[in-house]
Amino acid sequence: MADTQEQIRQQRNHLAEQETDYAKKLTAVEKDFLELYKYNINSYDLDQAWSNYGNLSRGTTIFDNQDDLVLYMLFYAGMHYYKWELLFEQFFLSQQQNLSNKIIEVIDYGCGQALASCCLLDFLNKKKNTSLNIAGFTLLEPSELAAKRGVLHINHFINNRNPYVYIANKLLDDVSEQDLATNEKTVKLHLFSNIIDVKGIDLDTLARKVIKTQKGLNYFLCVSPDNWTASSRLDNFAKCFSARTDLPSSNEIISRLIYFVRAGEFRQSEITRQKRVFFVNF
Repeated sequence: MADTQEQIRQQRNHLAEQETDYAKKLTAVEKDFLELYKYNINSYDLDQAWSNYGNLSRGTTIFDNQDDLVLYMLFYAGMHYYKWELLFEQFFLSQQQNLSNKIIEVIDYGCGQALASCCLLDFLNKKKNTSLNIAGFTLLEPSELAAKRGVLHINHFINNRNPYVYIANKLLDDVSEQDLATNEKTVKLHLFSNIIDVKGIDLDTLARKVIKTQKGLNYFLCVSPDNWTASSRLDNFAKCFSARTDLPSSNEIISRLIYFVRAGEFRQSEITRQKRVFFVNF
């Protein structure tokens, strides 16, 4: 018997961070990603931010401390948001007709606090795009703390949607084919946010698992830092999918307001990135 909407909601809520001070105060925050960003800025002792920055290992740490979750948001959430905002704008402009009234499943790889998934929900909410039916999210993240906060964040942004959430608390190299299971009748959005550039991940093995498990139409939306390693690994990952169709994706520098910790204020900042967007029918 299929799960009822209430059962799906209860299952999702069971996975989310609960009863923490962060979770309780989040309910008063506007459902807007930039407001979530500001909430985290205001939740951290900024005098300690730079001295604790090393805890993040340049954004690659596996979180075991809730304070470091907020610290990550403080340093990186703004850049995540603006990169994905522009990517989604370009992506949906070109693919809206192909996605309208389709049922979507989202797989968020190395998702951390599910920022890419939340940026997607934020974008759809602001565009009032109700024609995109998101059936569920699969969050692949080794940190249980980060994944639970990710579900909390997703719950904050879902509005009238009621997706399932599945979590695999694993490194990407350890993700199983079962973890990647989706419905062959849905359209899949694969979100890779600053994860493909991580050198330790075996991209060939991950691609083989994806190819074996993802039937139907699959879109791959990949964002990484702007450096040679990231560019090379993005290209190598894309080459694993020989039948892919590349979509337009520019890497131009964008300028947006980012919080500068040392200055204690928002300042205009240039944001660079590498992107690859393509689709495959398996």
